[in-house]
Amino acid sequence: MPTEHTESTEQEIAVFGVVPPSVCSVCSVSPGFVYAGMTKVWLDSQEDRQETLDRVNSMHPGGRIGTPEDIGNLVASLCTDLGGFINGVNVIIDGGLTTMLHH
Repeated sequence: MPTEHTESTEQEIAVFGVVPPSVCSVCSVSPGFVYAGMTKVWLDSQEDRQETLDRVNSMHPGGRIGTPEDIGNLVASLCTDLGGFINGVNVIIDGGLTTMLHH
C-alpha cells in the first residue's frame, strides 16, 4: 500500500521526468529492532545482557532481533531486478513483530 512518503516522493521526482515504475521505483523501509546504533549501546549496557537479549529475542516470531545485514539485504534486493515489480510501498522489516502486535 502506498504511503504519504512514497506518493510524495513520486510526485517530486516526476517533475524531472522520472516516472516510477518505468524509470525507477520509490519505496521506503521501516526496520524494527536492529542490533546496531543506540539499540546496541542500550543492550550492551544492561546488567544482564544475555537475559535481556533473550527476552527481546523471544518477543519476535523469528526468535531474534534484526541485524544491519538483514536491512541491507532487503535494500539491496529492492535495488536490483528482484525488486523491479515492487513500487510505492513501505516495507516493514521487523521479524514479524508488528503482525504479532496487531493480533
